[in-house]
Parts: sequence; structure tokens; C-alpha cells
Amino acid sequence: MENEAIRIGEAEELIRGLREECFNSELQKEAYTEARGKLLGMDPAAEEFSSDGMYWWYRTVRETAYEDFAAGFGRKLTVSVTSYPARMGTLADSLKTVFDQTRKPDEVILWLADAQFPGMEAELPEEIRAWIGEGKLTLRWCEDLKPHKKYFWMLQENRDGLTVTVDDDLCFAPDMLEMLTLSFIRHPEAVSAMRVHLMAVAEDGKLLPYSRWVMETDAEPDRPGLELFATTGAGTLYPPGLLGERFFDRQAILDTCLMADDLWMKANELMDGIPVALACRNRGLRFVPGSQEDTLWTSNRENNDVQWRKIRDLIDSREGEGALETKLSAVPLETYSAHASRRADTLQGRVTQIRAQREEQSRQKRELQTQVRQLQGERDMMKAQLDRVRSTFAYKVYAKMFVPVRNIFRK
Repeated sequence: MENEAIRIGEAEELIRGLREECFNSELQKEAYTEARGKLLGMDPAAEEFSSDGMYWWYRTVRETAYEDFAAGFGRKLTVSVTSYPARMGTLADSLKTVFDQTRKPDEVILWLADAQFPGMEAELPEEIRAWIGEGKLTLRWCEDLKPHKKYFWMLQENRDGLTVTVDDDLCFAPDMLEMLTLSFIRHPEAVSAMRVHLMAVAEDGKLLPYSRWVMETDAEPDRPGLELFATTGAGTLYPPGLLGERFFDRQAILDTCLMADDLWMKANELMDGIPVALACRNRGLRFVPGSQEDTLWTSNRENNDVQWRKIRDLIDSREGEGALETKLSAVPLETYSAHASRRADTLQGRVTQIRAQREEQSRQKRELQTQVRQLQGERDMMKAQLDRVRSTFAYKVYAKMFVPVRNIFRK
């Protein structure tokens, strides 16, 4: 066991060296090849590493030759985001977490609907305008396609680089772009996402409504699957040139799902046979404080089933009835049971963690109550001692003769 711990430590030291070279200098082929050769001789499990991120570096280096690794990190990476007037007060807080990534974006593009900002750039917060002036942020005006703005034009223009879509109300982990890039290197044929749901299928093969899908599954991360649904705003990477014309059917979007870009993207990914890969363990969402007073997510909880039905009806009319289910029928049923089992384990782990936290809080509360009782007892004892002193003849003489004199001199 001790020897295995030493081996994990050596593996992590190799990875840290490659990671530092990759981000702070030029990664040398010789160093990468030597490190990869050593890592190929190891086969530890994910839980043996000190962090989830370290494990995915290990997996990527083991599975990727230097040329492919360097080409992946060498591609231009653009982060694309959209917003609207109600979010202008909190947008900067979200963008700061995009700028502060370990794998820096080459460009961050903000798509705004010109119809929503009559005063154009003058209506934007000072900090946003400053970033635009510095070239740190690129502003693009466009038609108001609601959440679809963050990908619709960007993915048509950026055919050679990597595009990552994010939402404007989230704070992102500093290694988000790093994890997505590593996932792309391992799976250049898939959409890579930081957060995915599992599309639930009934025993008869029919796709269940969105409200019955398994939310935030992290079973079998790194295994691309058609059954996985990427939530586009939590950080989703689209490989260059992967998406065809069906994704950019403006009229179909207006007719079916103007408020649900991720549903539209998933339906068309299914029809084109494009899988989704979870880049690392699901980390949940961390919202920007004050950003949820006006949120699309709240309304879409009720409307997603309606919008999904419209998308399915459209595809059925074009491709034949049950077209989406036909694509999903290739997914083995045991895959769904694996996700369900993993999700149950994850939830049970969270329940256990919460219980442990509550027990610890209860213990600390009991300790504080004991300390309070002790302090109250000491206070009562000191008060009793003071009362005894005040009852003595000497104190009464002191209070009658010396205290008034002292007060005179103080004045």
C-alpha cells in the first residue's frame, strides 16, 4: 500500500511538471514522451489521485501521443456567452471567472441583441465597457435568439477552433477550460461538457419526458454516449466543424424551442450521431449572487417538456416517426442501469456527508452550550464573591470615605 502511494505521488509529480510547462512555457516533446512512458506503466483508480483534475491529466497523457496533445492545446479556444439587460449588474462577476481560468481563453465573445440595448454600448456597465476597450472582451451585436445567441453565429464562424459556451449567471471552476480541453483531446468526435443529464428511456424504448430524466449524472465520466445530455451553459465544448446545417435552422428554432437551446442542440446531436462526453465528475452549479431574480431555468423547469415535444414532432415530420427513439435504441439498457446505480451512490454519499456535517454541527453546538454554562457558573461565582466583599466592614469604610475623595480628584 505504501509503495502504491509512492507511485501515485510520482505520477502526480510528473503531471504537475507537464501541466506547468503547458501553461507557463513551451511543452517539450521529450519531456512529454518520457513522462507518458512512465505513466503507461501505472494503472491506478481515480479515487487514488489527490484531485479529480489530476486524474484526467493522467488519463489524457496516457492515452494521447505528443502530437495530438500539442495540437489539442494549440487550437484557438473561444468562449461564447450571451446576456440581456436584467443581468448587466452581475455579468462581470461571471466573466471574471472565465478570465481567471488556468487554461486562458484566446477570445471571449459577448453576444447581445441590439433590440434590447437601444443605447448600444453606452448602456453597458463601466467594467464591461472597459474590458471591451482593452480588447479583453469582444462585443457582437445580433438578432435576439434568446439563449441560442451564445452558439448560433459563433459555431458557424469558428469552424477551425474550439468553442466553449457558458451562461452569464454562473461562477466557473478555474480549471473548467482545462478539463474541457483535455476531454476534447481524448474525444475529438464528441461534445464535451462539465454537466450532463441522462435521457431516460422506458422499457418499451420510448423516450420519457424531460422531467423524468436523471439530472446531473456522473456515471462513467469520459465515456461518450448518445444518451447523455449536455447543459450548454455550465461549460460545453464543441469541436471544430462538428455540427452540420440542421443545427442552424433559425425558423425551426423559433417554431419549437426559442427558450431552450440545450434541448435543440441535443436533438440534433442525436440525429447526427454526435455523442456527449462528461469531461470530469459533475460539480453542480454555482450561481453568481443576485443573478437568479430573473432566470430562464425557473420557467424552463415547466416548459422543457412542451418544447421537447415540439422538437420531437418536427423531427418526426422530417425524418419519420420515432426518429429520436431509433437513435437511442442503440444504447444498451445496462448503460442506463449503470447511470442509475452511480447516481444512487452519489446521492447516498451526499446524504452521508450532510448527516456527518449535521452531527459535527450538533457536537460543536453542545460544546458551545457547555462552555456557556461554565462561563455562567464562573460569572455567578464571581458575583457571589463580590457580594461577600461588599458586605465586609472594610469595603463599607472604603466606599464611604475613599471613593468620594477619589472621584473629586478625577474631576
